[in-house]
Amino acid sequence: NETDTWEEDLHIDSSGFVSVNLQKSFQHLQHSIFGIAWNDFIGGFFSSFSCCVYCIAFSGRHMSSVKKVFAPVLDKIWVASQNGNVLTYHGKSRIIKSIPQEWGREMWRQFSKLKGVEGVLDTATEMYCPFEGTSMYKILADEYHFNVTGTGGWNQVPEEDFSMMTLYHPQSAENICKELVEDKWKGKLEFLTSGKYWVDIVMPEVGKGTALEEICSQLGISPEETIAFGDNLNDISMISFI
Repeated sequence: NETDTWEEDLHIDSSGFVSVNLQKSFQHLQHSIFGIAWNDFIGGFFSSFSCCVYCIAFSGRHMSSVKKVFAPVLDKIWVASQNGNVLTYHGKSRIIKSIPQEWGREMWRQFSKLKGVEGVLDTATEMYCPFEGTSMYKILADEYHFNVTGTGGWNQVPEEDFSMMTLYHPQSAENICKELVEDKWKGKLEFLTSGKYWVDIVMPEVGKGTALEEICSQLGISPEETIAFGDNLNDISMISFI
């Protein structure tokens, strides 16, 4: 019944664009659909309206997780991962705006001094954290199915361009960021709450709305021809665009 409802809601008769934050919903369905092969289900879902719309899947998560959920249709859709800062189409990924290395390293040192805080460094293709085996690492690897690499300590920072940084705390990530981190970076970096335990950090004017605007411009599609829906604070810019 859920799939019938979704197909009715998403069917469009004229050319247009669908911006959708479906990853959590699909991950839930992936474990609850019986008698239907997952690849057949998700492939059929997108095929039911792919003739008349472009589709983009938005996620705050890293592409290494997103591609596992949407693997059957990756050749048919755009993906805006890491809160829209990394665009992927037909296997090619690019960062819209990178965090300067010196800023990333300084913030990483800040994270290391905060009690109970862990952190994540994202590049366009890789995800790093200081240590493997921690509670955060287990969430990323076991629950989210990320390919995350432990660097061996806070002092070990990769030399790649950073697309996003994430602060994790098991109780109050948002409050810790507001009280102890954000003031130093006001006007330089943007802080996006992504659920209870996570705050994603990106360059200003980078987000799901920026990614949607860029893709619409590239494809020649107006906001009036676009629909979008999401379920968290980091979806606001995407929905506001239309």
